[in-house]
Amino acid sequence: HLRNMVVGFRLTIPEADTTTEEKSLLPFRLYEGSWTTLIDNHLVRDVRIALTAVTFHREVSITHTMSLLERELFYADEPAGQHIRMRVIDNGNTLDPDEWNSNYIELVPHENTGSAGGFARGMQAALTDTHFCPTHILLMEDDVQVWPEAFVRTYALLSLLRHDYEKHFICGAMFCAGRRNIQQETLGFVQDNGANGSYGAGYDMNTAAVLQNEQDAPLPYHAYAGWRYCCIPLPQTDHERLPLPLFMKWTDTAYSLSHKAEFLTLNGICFWHKDRSARFNACRELYLWYRNALISQAVYGICEEIDFIRRIDTLFWQELSRLSYINAELLLDAIEDFCRQPSFVLSPQGDALLQEHTSKRELMWPIDSMYRHIPIDYTTIYRKSPATLTQKEQRRYDNTCNGQTLSPAALKDTVAVIAYDTFDDPAKQYMAKEMLAVNLFNRTACLRTRDNARFKALVTRHKRLLTFYFIHKEDIIAEWALAGSSS
Repeated sequence: HLRNMVVGFRLTIPEADTTTEEKSLLPFRLYEGSWTTLIDNHLVRDVRIALTAVTFHREVSITHTMSLLERELFYADEPAGQHIRMRVIDNGNTLDPDEWNSNYIELVPHENTGSAGGFARGMQAALTDTHFCPTHILLMEDDVQVWPEAFVRTYALLSLLRHDYEKHFICGAMFCAGRRNIQQETLGFVQDNGANGSYGAGYDMNTAAVLQNEQDAPLPYHAYAGWRYCCIPLPQTDHERLPLPLFMKWTDTAYSLSHKAEFLTLNGICFWHKDRSARFNACRELYLWYRNALISQAVYGICEEIDFIRRIDTLFWQELSRLSYINAELLLDAIEDFCRQPSFVLSPQGDALLQEHTSKRELMWPIDSMYRHIPIDYTTIYRKSPATLTQKEQRRYDNTCNGQTLSPAALKDTVAVIAYDTFDDPAKQYMAKEMLAVNLFNRTACLRTRDNARFKALVTRHKRLLTFYFIHKEDIIAEWALAGSSS
């Protein structure tokens, strides 16, 4: 009778007509509570989870997680702890295996092959583990805050799973570290325009949204499970289907889409992470996301109806209009590297490539010390301006790339205050001579100034690259498809 329902209770403390004896019981403290069920032993699945975490120079975060699991799971009176083993792939080689290795934890020093290489190493180890013989592998990144209860619920869910769900991926929901009751997503998905999307975003779990979060609803077409917390049945992977060596970004996306994965989520299986805007990194979100989207599309034949080149082109002109020449350059780098021979990404140079492109970043300075003379309303950074451009102003904005083909005399002698990521509002930045790009979360900013020479150079490079791509498009895609089938 309770299927597709969430059952709870509300305890109301009477205010009127309360006897002296009843008043003596108030206030009270609830010491313990639980939900229980009875089930025949033969229906309980044998579950063994190989927990794999990949870390790189985040010693404080990952050692905190290991210590927490030792205390609350592995060496506690918790049945789930006896069915989980943790393997930490240390891409930075900064942790001491002798300090952490035990019956429950194994520390594996590893070259920096990014999260993709680290998770592939963890998958290989799980597949060849004849001692523990895991039934599932749980992939987790090192910068998440997760409570042992998530693992307890994951184990319980897998133990009682019906056969028609045994191949589903179990996804942990991502919550905001700064607003711990706000859900950022349960699943990611690729939007029709090629951008990254979040399913289940914005739910306040202090409200009835906790019910909405459990309802069965149609998922976005290109949904995927992020590997910040993702439990995969081992029959869904093998040595021939390990993730592409894309270093980071799109590894989890391509894996879910190429496996045609289905997903399960459950309230309480979750973790906390920085707000999405707070962790914006132009190299990762613009260069790596779109480069790896093009590669994954070519190798696996996924998202075939999505035009990622068009999305890159749109963002290129948008970032130029926001005077973000660095972001525009990173977008062109994504196309250029996709047009190169596939061998460059299959060779172990991902770390060097990442460092090269990470160096292309805006230098952010504390606002209070550098830009205190510029009035900033922090509450409107991520709000669209109430004013809108007229049709004539919008045409002028588009045709001149926000005045970059006009003489300085045509510009406004103002500083526009905008978001430092890709949040775009033409009305805010219309014809401003300078723009202050603000990181709302750590109160830093970068003053962007117009650079006509750099603008012209990027436009020239953009034209040359797109011309080359469309001439050689079929050959480029065929090379990536061949490389993927033989790797």
